[in-house]
Amino acid sequence: MRRLQALLDRGIVREELANTNSAAKDFRAEVSEYRSVQHVSVHDNKLLRAVLARLPIGSPCPAGP
Repeated sequence: MRRLQALLDRGIVREELANTNSAAKDFRAEVSEYRSVQHVSVHDNKLLRAVLARLPIGSPCPAGP
């Protein structure tokens, strides 16, 4: 969670994506897009899955490599 907060603080993740259920869907889409254009290490993929699993909606997390 500290890592996500650091990303929010640096402006990498928009603040509005961390606050609401509907924003959680947008955040999931952003993560999916990011994974499609950027190499993400195995370790970071594990962290992303953990963060996405904590989002306040029941839709499935986007699959990672």
